[in-house]
Amino acid sequence: LSDWMWGEFLDFPGGEDTLISAYVLFVRRISNRVQEQLGLSDAPEFVSIGCCGPPPLGFARRVAVMRSTDFPEHVGNICLYGVQPDSARGKMIEDFTSAFIPINMKSSL
Repeated sequence: LSDWMWGEFLDFPGGEDTLISAYVLFVRRISNRVQEQLGLSDAPEFVSIGCCGPPPLGFARRVAVMRSTDFPEHVGNICLYGVQPDSARGKMIEDFTSAFIPINMKSSL
């Protein structure tokens, strides 16, 4: 679960660089723990849930690059709760999230 704190997510000592480092450390620790406890030979799959607004664009781009290399994932579903899909806010969120979906997957959405 990622709480984007309605635009205040980066208001943290050390800023984006510190948060990226913490994110990488967290994902590595959790991946290792899940693999050990479940006896998996492959990396586990994760479910990402974001709340309280969209992620900061710079942070999201850096995480997307890192995850595509070190922690590949697929997008199965994107659900927006409390936002009308055809509203201006719904379209804004759709445009933002679709920027991170590979072109060959966009046609299937």
